[in-house]
Amino acid sequence: MSTLIRHCAATLLAAFWVAASAAPPAAVPGAFADNPIVYFVVTDRFLDGDAANDDSYGRKREPDPKNDVGTFHGGDLKGLTTKLKEGWFKQLGVNAIWITAPYEQIHGWVVGGNKEFKHYAYHGYYALDYTLLDKAMGTPDDLRTFEYWQRCFDRWPSHPYAKAHDARIPAAAPSRATADSME
Repeated sequence: MSTLIRHCAATLLAAFWVAASAAPPAAVPGAFADNPIVYFVVTDRFLDGDAANDDSYGRKREPDPKNDVGTFHGGDLKGLTTKLKEGWFKQLGVNAIWITAPYEQIHGWVVGGNKEFKHYAYHGYYALDYTLLDKAMGTPDDLRTFEYWQRCFDRWPSHPYAKAHDARIPAAAPSRATADSME
C-alpha cells in the first residue's frame, strides 16, 4: 500500500472517530432570537410522505439518473411532518425549519445544464402563483398540519417569499401567503 493511500486512510479514520465521538448539539433554552438554529430543507428532496402527489401537473421523473437530476423527486409537507412528529429535528437541536417556497411553480420545465436535461422548479424558485400551494408539496391542510406540529415542538415555521425567483414577469404578488390563503 502506498504512503499516500495509508495517509488518506488514516486521515479518514481520524475524521470518522472525531465525528462519532462528538456530542450531538443541544438546543439552549430561551427565545429563538437568543439561539437560532435553522435547518434549511429543499422539501422535494427530503422525504416523500404522500406518493399520490408525485406526478402533479404531469411532471414525471426520468428513467436515466443523469437526466433525472432536475425533476421533482417526491418530497413533500407530509414527509416533513412525519420527521417532525418523530422528533428528528429536535434530536438535531433545530428550533427553526426553513423550507423551500411551497407556492405553485411552473408546471413545465426549462433546459438545465448545457441543454443536457429537463429542469423543473422542484427548488421553489419558479413561482407561478403565490396564493396557491404547489400540488407536489401537498394540500393546504398538509401545510396547516406541518405548521401546527412545528408550533407544538416550538419550531419556528418559515417558507420564503422569493420575489427574485418569480416566473411571472412583471406581476404583483402578495407579501406573504399562509396556509389559510392557499386554498
